[in-house]
Amino acid sequence: MTDGTRSNTCAGTFYDSGGVGNYRNNETITHTLCPNILGSQIQLDFTSFDLEANADFITIYNGPDTTYDVIGTFSATSPGLVTAALASAQPNPLGCLTIAQSTDSVNTFSGWEATISCFQPCQNIVASLDSTLPAADPDGIVRICQGDNITFNGSGAFSVSGVGASYELFMGDGVSLTGPLIGDAFSTNYTFNDEGIYEVSLVVTDASPQGCTSTNKESIFVYVSSTPDFTGTQAANDTFCLGESTTIEGVVTPVTQIANCANGGEETALGDIQGVTFTSTLDLDCFQSQNLTNIAQLESICIVMEHTYIGDLEITAISPNGQRVTLHNRTGTSLQLGNPIVTDGTGPGQGWEYCFSMSATNLLPDGNLVQSGTPTTSLTVEAGTYLPVGDFNDFVGTPIDGQWSLEIIDYLAQDDGTIFSWALNFDESLFASNYTFTPSYPTQGWDADLSITNTVGNTITVQPTTSGTHCYTYRVIDDFGCEYTEQVCVEVLPEVIPLLPTPIDLCDDNINDGFTVFDLTIKDSEITGGNPNWSVQYFETNADAISNTSPINPATSYTNTVVNSQTIYVRVTDSATSCFGFTTLDLNVLPNPDSLDDAPDIELCDDNNTGDNQEIFDLTLNEAYILNGEVGVTATYYQNDTDAQNAVNAIGTPTTYTNTSSPQTIYVRVTNDVTSCFVVVDFDILVNELPDATTVTDYFICEVNADGVAQFNLESKTTEILNGQNPTDFAVTYHISQTDANTGANPLASPYTNISNPQTIYANIRNINTNCYDASMSFNIEELNTPSANADLVPIEYTLCDDFNANDGFAQFDLTTQDAFVLDGQDPLVNVVSYYASQTDADAGVNALGSPYENTSNPQIIYARVDDTSAINAVCYATTELTLNVNLLPEFALDNNYVICVNTNGTEIIGPPLIDTGLSVFDYTFEWRLNNVVILGATDSSYLATQSGDYSVTVTNNITSCQLVENTTVSESTPPLVTATVTSSAFANNHIIEVEALGGGDYEYSLDNGPWQDSNIFENVSLGEHIVMVRDKNGCGFASTSVTVIDYPKFFTPNGDGYNDTWNISGINSQPNAQIFIFDRYGKLLKQISPTGDGWNGTFNGYNLPSADYWFTVKYIEPNSGDKKEYSAHFALKR
Repeated sequence: MTDGTRSNTCAGTFYDSGGVGNYRNNETITHTLCPNILGSQIQLDFTSFDLEANADFITIYNGPDTTYDVIGTFSATSPGLVTAALASAQPNPLGCLTIAQSTDSVNTFSGWEATISCFQPCQNIVASLDSTLPAADPDGIVRICQGDNITFNGSGAFSVSGVGASYELFMGDGVSLTGPLIGDAFSTNYTFNDEGIYEVSLVVTDASPQGCTSTNKESIFVYVSSTPDFTGTQAANDTFCLGESTTIEGVVTPVTQIANCANGGEETALGDIQGVTFTSTLDLDCFQSQNLTNIAQLESICIVMEHTYIGDLEITAISPNGQRVTLHNRTGTSLQLGNPIVTDGTGPGQGWEYCFSMSATNLLPDGNLVQSGTPTTSLTVEAGTYLPVGDFNDFVGTPIDGQWSLEIIDYLAQDDGTIFSWALNFDESLFASNYTFTPSYPTQGWDADLSITNTVGNTITVQPTTSGTHCYTYRVIDDFGCEYTEQVCVEVLPEVIPLLPTPIDLCDDNINDGFTVFDLTIKDSEITGGNPNWSVQYFETNADAISNTSPINPATSYTNTVVNSQTIYVRVTDSATSCFGFTTLDLNVLPNPDSLDDAPDIELCDDNNTGDNQEIFDLTLNEAYILNGEVGVTATYYQNDTDAQNAVNAIGTPTTYTNTSSPQTIYVRVTNDVTSCFVVVDFDILVNELPDATTVTDYFICEVNADGVAQFNLESKTTEILNGQNPTDFAVTYHISQTDANTGANPLASPYTNISNPQTIYANIRNINTNCYDASMSFNIEELNTPSANADLVPIEYTLCDDFNANDGFAQFDLTTQDAFVLDGQDPLVNVVSYYASQTDADAGVNALGSPYENTSNPQIIYARVDDTSAINAVCYATTELTLNVNLLPEFALDNNYVICVNTNGTEIIGPPLIDTGLSVFDYTFEWRLNNVVILGATDSSYLATQSGDYSVTVTNNITSCQLVENTTVSESTPPLVTATVTSSAFANNHIIEVEALGGGDYEYSLDNGPWQDSNIFENVSLGEHIVMVRDKNGCGFASTSVTVIDYPKFFTPNGDGYNDTWNISGINSQPNAQIFIFDRYGKLLKQISPTGDGWNGTFNGYNLPSADYWFTVKYIEPNSGDKKEYSAHFALKR
């Protein structure tokens, strides 16, 4: 390199000022290199470069001197390949480079070596698609049908020369064509067989060594019509029977075509190299310079890939402006992707598609695991859509057009994989209009057919006239002029023709009304002719048969709904085809004899062999009534309905028939002599039992001073005579003789006055329904003398005080004390008194009360019964009421103990105790005793005790005289005499105060106005002075004392806020001779303080000491022992 010179060359080597040796110090030199070929540009390729870093420099300028643009300044880093630019901010038409070198005064290095060459730029080439056949529409798009051929005509414009240029037409489907040249033009044609959008591009390349190509993008869009979706083009019923019809709807849905230019990311092998970054790119230019403004616009990123280990992979998507989103980040341990096949890098496996979307829920390693296949069977993540590790929101704002990249870093060796392709899936609304189209169908309809009976819009109605398969074609022509068809076929099944059955004739049932029950199914075989595939249904109307609604069910038990004759409609269905046909069935009801079915029962009393319930009957007594004058019919008699229905085992002599049970039903079959139709009616024969006879007890009347004559209510014996028989079914009469009783003559009226004492009465009992009777019963009537109870009628009341158990109104009564009040002078040896809880028990003489007796209510009425125990009058007795009363005792309660304070000190809170019953002096009388001695003048309901002792009070109810005695005790209590001692040593970990309280009271203890406790010992007491208080639990006063605990504070805060500003030992101020020394952590004495002074303020020689721990030593006398002691410890200063 020589200073200030210019070299015109396109070859050679360019050195620094030292040539092949080291350059020199203190140099500032400039040299220019220019090409010696017009239109070329100089190039320097620095093959070696060694300068003193940051001390020696070269600067390269794009031009013939240093006034031109600076390409760069270099010191420690080589410039590499440097090429002059013809066009820049400052034009450089000569293609020169100027190099300026500067060195300092120390150190030299080997400098540089660069190869000189020249570069000639490409000419300007413009490609042009001139025309197509068929021609493009006004919007510049060629629209064709699938399989159509297009001829493309193009040319190129060259700034220098087009001689030897080549033309290549890229068809948009991976195919490229070259055509014959005519000058600077070419022509070729291509057939598009598949639907879609194709961007056909022309690229022109000249014959220069560089192979310069056209710089413009020259393309034209070809739309190939898409096959429409005929989903929904179908018959309402694709299989039906001959004679029926169905509708067929023509439905065509256009299929939108979208040319997704955001797919086809380049294949990238992920080799078995640790820490290498692999990159695959995807260039987009079909989004009209739009930016991503909403994350919903990027629906997913999909990658077709395989890899043997995802635990070391980091996959990142990068937008055109460098925005990054991590899709997967080194998780998933030993899982695979796709089917990797091998791990030695010898070939790709089978790629599976993995998509990443913000709408997914699982990250890639959390997907379902499946077997990857052979030959490397292992767990692999199932293909699908997964949530990215990063957030697609980080892409918002990026340009969509440009180069997108997929960056994959493999952090471990011994694994490999392949990315086969990848794609970005954007919202369809982002695509440029040329990249999508949706066909329309201006012409559509069904091809003509003779079986089409109606057309409404795109829906036809078809009714073929023959069975078999019939097909119909729906034809559409889209806006490209392309024709598409869809065929719909229906299957027409053969019709069903059933046979006409013969009528069913049945006799009417027992109700001769023209209605009976038919089993319609007996005609099934006759109707179907034995065809096993045909099923039969019966209907009441033709409309129901046609619509297959409301079939007769069950058809085996159908009652006609039209009197005598009815037509039934029959539907026959072929189970193999579901086709059906129709016929009819006639039903006829034949009349039965018109016999009466309400013949009366035949009844007899059980007079013969009474009790056997059998008599001889004439069954024909009802025959004339049953036949009701009808002729041409015959009656026969049977013992059961089955025999009557079947006409077997008729009764041979119905006029002298002995019954077999009672009641017994006789069945009469009345048969029409011509049609054999019959009815069966019945009646009962009954043998009525005689009334039950019983033994009747004698009837006594008890009267005081009896005279042998009385009025007897004979009807009172009726219930006894009936003996449980229903009184509504029987009548009882009374008679003075057996003869009258047998005939029921001369019944006696009640009340009846006896004519002798005693006198016999005869009874007749008759069943009023059957008139069967019995007259075998009799009894005596007699008047007897009776005792009395409480003859003086003075109410008897028996009253006690409630001295029995609780004062609850219940007491023990000695009922025998009331016998004399009940008897009122009658002889107690003849007349016995008993007591009962109810009048019923007293009358029955059952459940007598014992004595003593405890009442069940207060008051309570009980009943006394007096019985005459003499033999002749033993059935007579008398009763009266007796009232039991229990008067309650006075109700009050005293405390078990009262307290009176003695030796008081003025702190007591209670006075002399008042013993109060709470009762009224108007209702009760009071007597008070002290130590069992009556207190004179103490007659009030309460008493104020002035001394201790045992007290009692007797309270008497002024009305009932019932009284109650209650006892109590008055005890003495005194205020305490208190001393307190710190039993623990100074500076102990647990300071203990023990309190002694003298006196006769029940005491509790408190420290520093804290909670009261029963224990006289306080533990874990803080340092300093404390107040101990003792009080009597009964309120008889309190006393207090103070004690001091010697200890030191663990920290102090000398910040002048009035809290903990100084440090001293607490509780030792009573020892003014004690010595306290304060040291720093190194043992330096900082301060000696007095136990009676303010303490240490945290300074040394007037300066504040920092926050730290400080040590102290104290010499003092132990209060508990009087021994001299020394104690050391440390505390904290906090600022």
